[in-house]
Formats: sequence, C-alpha cells, structure tokens
Amino acid sequence: MNRTEQSNPCLEIIWKFVRGDMGPTEFEQWACSETGLEDQLGEVYYLETVSTDYSNKNAVYEIRQSLGVHAREASNLRCECITLSDFADIGMGPDTDIVLRTFENRARRGPALWWLSAQQCSECEQWWLMAADSRLNDVVLLKRLSPKEGGQILKEHWWPEDFDSFEKLLQCGRERGHNWRFMDPLDPSLIWTAADLARERPGIGVADLAKSLNLDIPHAEKVARKAMQDEGVVIDLEKKDT
Repeated sequence: MNRTEQSNPCLEIIWKFVRGDMGPTEFEQWACSETGLEDQLGEVYYLETVSTDYSNKNAVYEIRQSLGVHAREASNLRCECITLSDFADIGMGPDTDIVLRTFENRARRGPALWWLSAQQCSECEQWWLMAADSRLNDVVLLKRLSPKEGGQILKEHWWPEDFDSFEKLLQCGRERGHNWRFMDPLDPSLIWTAADLARERPGIGVADLAKSLNLDIPHAEKVARKAMQDEGVVIDLEKKDT
C-alpha cells in the first residue's frame, strides 16, 4: 500500500475488495458492521454499498467498479501497488509501463530462471515476485510478498516457488487468458520456448508441449522437430496424451 494509506485501514479493506482479494460475503459482513464506513464513503457510496445484493454476480461487479472510482478519488496514489491483486497479471504494453514505473529490481533468480526477479516499489516499499514472459504470451505475473519474504530473498537467497519453472509460468499466463498467436508457424520464439521446456523437463511429451505452447498436436510436432534439430533437445514425439 502507499505510505499515505497506511493510516487508513478502512480504505485498505475497500481496495482489497475492489481488486478481488476479499470475497463478496466477507466484504458485506465487514461493511455492515464497520462503524466508520459512512464517514469514509459519504452518504451516496455508503447507501450503495450496504444495499447491494452480494449474492448477485452482476451487482458485485457493479459495486466493485463504483467503489474502485471512490478508492482512486480518496487515495493519493503515487504508485499502483495498492490497486493490484495479490496475484496480478498485466499484459505487456502501456499498462505495464504505468505499473512498473516505480518498481526497482532488487534481485534476480539467476540465468537458468531468467524470467524471475524480486522487485520493490520505490514509493510504498511493497515487495513483488515478478515473472516476465516476454517471449511467448507477453505477460507480467506479479505475486505480492511480505517484507519478511523480501528480506529472505536478499539475505538468505530464499525464493517462493510459484514461478520456478517456465512451464508453470506459461500455464499461469494461459489460465489468465494471455495467449499470443504467431503468424509464422515456426517462429523462433516458439522454437526457443520448446527447447527451454525440453531442457527443463527432458523427454517432455509432445502433448504437454502443445498444451504449454497452446498449439494443436500436429503444429507442436513440427515445432518439436525443429527444436530437436536446432537446439539438440529431447522431446517424446510418441507421447500424444497428457
């Protein structure tokens, strides 16, 4: 959170709900019992909040949007950390630049895990585990870390295991709707990624390769053959079932 929001726990909880880190039922219970909420929200936002049907998905979406407007108006945002969910995904582009402008790289996982780093916001000092897939799906994945976890990375070289394999990184990005399609069926990025997956898991089956690359089996076979030829990796072309 921003330093300016550290003394406003009510606004912090509103942000947690807006960004999806607090469920509708829990938020409703809190909102109906929080004595200072009307002072925080004002009459219009307050009545909207306490009268919402939190069992209705559309109503929950609408109140999150509405409270998001209020939260931005009420916050002195010098960074975007408080607006990000505890596990956030951002497509690479202008939105990435807005979020990452205050991030400072504090540690890298190492050449073998080139996509992984520990970042800290220069404004609010929030720690993030950052995994950047700039090769296949153009997505940045972020996991919020505690100050203790940030310190463990720096002092003890201890890293969370969330994105410790490229296969896991691709899966997380895909599950969150990030999938880039290449015009060239044998684009070098596909070949390099297939080779990295095979080095990470020697003998990986073509079905698992297809799933990670979001390709059909025939296309994945062509990519696999090219990767084996150019990069000297081992891929099981007979294993077509996951």
